[in-house]
Amino acid sequence: MSLVEVDAPAAACHGRGGGRDAARRRLGRPPRGAPILLTATDAPHPATEAWLSDRPDAELVVLGGDAAVTDATATALGAAHTRVAGPNLFATAAAIADQLWPVEPAGFLITPGGTEDGWAFALTGASLAATTEQPILLTELDRLPTETGAAICATGAPVPTLLLVPAAQVGDGLTDSLGRC
Repeated sequence: MSLVEVDAPAAACHGRGGGRDAARRRLGRPPRGAPILLTATDAPHPATEAWLSDRPDAELVVLGGDAAVTDATATALGAAHTRVAGPNLFATAAAIADQLWPVEPAGFLITPGGTEDGWAFALTGASLAATTEQPILLTELDRLPTETGAAICATGAPVPTLLLVPAAQVGDGLTDSLGRC
């Protein structure tokens, strides 16, 4: 349910394959400080429409699949857009870290994705992610999803992870899995 403005030309926003560097060339790097614009899944939010109407040349990267923001909603916003998504929210977070993160991550911030209020932890952690240059990945409270584990292990070296969730809510299955590659 969020959109990120990027300054990449539309032609650079399409295509697949080629790994992290190729994806960054395709999508461009979101400029530091690029806003995260929120909208409803099935209709543009008026504040997002107003912000974009003042920036007619803005190009967007839609974060998430059709269940997060429908194609009709993204198109109705009136700006060129591309989508970064996976088959589920855990894979989408990993795709964002892989395709949009401007530097090799120094670590990862891990937030609950499979809970009703998990989005609040991720949104709250966004400024910390930008400040520490650590992308946000999603997890379940009792286990590390395969997609999240693969993203952590893709760095090729052990990296620090920080859980952005109250410790009392975290199960042993999750803590045991972190740090295993």
